[in-house]
Amino acid sequence: MDQLFEVAAYTEDQKNSHLILHVHVAHRAVNALSAVTTLGLMARSVLGGKKTVPLMASVLRGNAVAVLLGVAGSAAMVEMKMQDKQPIEWQDRSWRLLNNKLQNQIDVWSAGGALTGMALFGLRAGAKGHGGAFVRAVGGAGLGSIVGIAAFGAFTKAEEFGYIAELKKQVNELRSK
Repeated sequence: MDQLFEVAAYTEDQKNSHLILHVHVAHRAVNALSAVTTLGLMARSVLGGKKTVPLMASVLRGNAVAVLLGVAGSAAMVEMKMQDKQPIEWQDRSWRLLNNKLQNQIDVWSAGGALTGMALFGLRAGAKGHGGAFVRAVGGAGLGSIVGIAAFGAFTKAEEFGYIAELKKQVNELRSK
């Protein structure tokens, strides 16, 4: 989120603190609900649950609901948690979020996954049994957000084990030829 909002040098100067907290909580609520929905539907499919619609249609529909509930529910959660808090407390929490490198990296990968999922599933013309374009796009965004987080985790581990540095080295060698 540090790419979306200006980060103040000092906590008390942080602008848009209410908006920053709302966006952050909505983002994480969508991630959490999408993960639970996807894992639950996949488990039900593997364990032999009743199959009235294709798995992907269920996953997209479930994720569309998860996204809508996450966005709507998060607004209430933030307001309940932060009611009666002073402006400096809003500023402090938002400033700490914007200065948290890991949170910002997860935001980038999750948002990238969400946009990719929205584009991939939302633009599928006439996909039978997968709901309308809105359901496919919103469901794809939810599914993509958790795929993005999983990709971030895989990338981080690959980087930790030195695979990324080796890959960069090989690419540079190919370019120099």
